Amino acid sequence: MYYNKIYVIESKFPTGSEVAQKEYLYNELNSLTFYFSRNLDFYEYYRSKSTYLDRYYFTRNQNDLRICTDSSHIDKDPFISNRI
Repeated sequence: MYYNKIYVIESKFPTGSEVAQKEYLYNELNSLTFYFSRNLDFYEYYRSKSTYLDRYYFTRNQNDLRICTDSSHIDKDPFISNRI
């Protein structure tokens, strides 16, 4: 996946002005940042060496799985944390 993305970025690299080249690279960087942000749950899961969700992450024919493993945002929401 990594080398394929490098190939695509380099093969579409513009030959125009330096401004066009920088704009292209910034757009690619933004795209990659968005991709990594969108998949942050998976990276955190993988880096933690957990295995309890392996059947969802590493089995074919699964839907686009977005599992939120961080629930700290719930404690920060006064609407949720103040209700009993």
